[in-house]
Amino acid sequence: MDGLLVDSEPIHAAAYVTAFGEVGLPLHPEQYRQQVTLGGGSIRELYAQAGGMPEEWPAIFARKQELFARYLAERGVPLPGAITLLAALAARGTPCVLATGAGRSSAEVVLRHLNLQRFFCLVLAGEDVRRAKPDPEVFHKAARALAVRPGECVCLEDSPKGVAAAAAAGIPCIAVPTAWTKTGDLSRAALVAASLEQVTPQLLEELATAHCAKQGV
Repeated sequence: MDGLLVDSEPIHAAAYVTAFGEVGLPLHPEQYRQQVTLGGGSIRELYAQAGGMPEEWPAIFARKQELFARYLAERGVPLPGAITLLAALAARGTPCVLATGAGRSSAEVVLRHLNLQRFFCLVLAGEDVRRAKPDPEVFHKAARALAVRPGECVCLEDSPKGVAAAAAAGIPCIAVPTAWTKTGDLSRAALVAASLEQVTPQLLEELATAHCAKQGV
């Protein structure tokens, strides 16, 4: 979701930078990009490194969520091709699961703001799994919910940790990186697209068919 449907990773970073700064804790957007977006680390680790007190985290996070909703409303727009692709898949009756590492509250803010709830039969958020990406748990759970084998699905991801999770799950993946993620390792993706404008339902079907044939499914 973040970085695929909307370029929201910089917005998350800006919200955290402001929330940290309001209580005198240092944080730079590049720290967030390297450790959280690319590295798969936790913002809580950055909070601890900055000298944050554990008991104050709930208030910091609540403030960040407030700021994120405001910033998203100001500058959050769907990435090129996102609505067109989702609408085309819906018209074909193709079920789509949103499998995001974001917390449910963040996911719901984005989905409401962009009016995307209608395109997904299920939303799996960070609270729904024990292990975050690059662990494949969320994709295994999505496949089970659809009652299909993982290899019969196709995943769209923007980040190295998402691509790695899809590969570990045995799901062919198209990487659609943003400026924040394009320098990461996307080598395990089946394809790399410049934007969702290059992705069509036909391409997804062809990729799934080819993967199943290769796996003997």
